[in-house]
Amino acid sequence: MKNILLIIIAIFLVACQHGITGYNIEEFESKIESVENSNIQNKKLEDGWYAPSQEKNDFMKIDPKTSMKTYIDPRPIILPENISSFEEFENYEGSKGFSNIL
Repeated sequence: MKNILLIIIAIFLVACQHGITGYNIEEFESKIESVENSNIQNKKLEDGWYAPSQEKNDFMKIDPKTSMKTYIDPRPIILPENISSFEEFENYEGSKGFSNIL
């Protein structure tokens, strides 16, 4: 879980360094807020990258392998339109991840 969160943050930082595809900051924040509101209203997460939440909410997921409960923050970190492509990689320690290519 920790590795997934680190990968999400890394992709987000790369996206911010190169500019957010098609949006300025205000438009991006507005779009993120709109998706968050839609998620809450529909009780269904739209496509995107999400972070775990420390607070209980309507977006609980259960890991089928461990039966561990995790709550998902309904506010997306990255939307699909912000990633033009990506590739999987493995670092020198053997950890796998994704690299964002804008």
